[in-house]
Amino acid sequence: MKTAIDEEILQKITSICEEKGVHIVEASLRGNPMKQRLELFIDSEDGVTHTHCHAISRAIDDAFENTDFIDSVEHIDVSSPGADSPLKFSWQYVKHAGRTLEGSLKNGTAFKGKILSSDSNAVTISPEVDKKTLKRHQKPEPQILPFADIDYSDLTIAKQT
Repeated sequence: MKTAIDEEILQKITSICEEKGVHIVEASLRGNPMKQRLELFIDSEDGVTHTHCHAISRAIDDAFENTDFIDSVEHIDVSSPGADSPLKFSWQYVKHAGRTLEGSLKNGTAFKGKILSSDSNAVTISPEVDKKTLKRHQKPEPQILPFADIDYSDLTIAKQT
C-alpha cells in the first residue's frame, strides 16, 4: 500500500537530492504505518550511480535521525528509474537522444519514433511509419511534440537501432 509523503518531509528530501546533484522522479512510502519502506527513484542529466544512491540514503537517514518520520521507516530504497519508466522532465529527453520514444498525446494520438532533439518546450522525433506507405528513399518528416501536449511517454525497451 502506497502512502503519501508529508509535503514538509518531501521538501527536505528534495533538498537533499538537489545538494547531491540529482532529481526525484518518484517518491513513495509503502507498508504499514509502523514499518514503512521509503522508495525514491532519482535521475540526473549525467545518470545515476550506486554512489549517488548510497549518499542520498545516508543523508536522509542522518537528516531525519531521532524524528517520528525515520522511526516509522524500516528501510530506505534509492535507485534510478528503470528503462521502462515514464519520462517526466524535459532534460530526460535530451539524455536519451537517439533512442526510441513512444507514448500518447492528451488528444489520444499515439506516437513512436527516434528522439532527434529536445529543448525545454518540446521533443522532436523521427516518427516510425509503415515502410510500405513511404516511397522509395523518402524519409518521414520530423514531428515536434510540445511537452504540454504529451500525456505519457517512455522509451521502448526493444533493441535500439
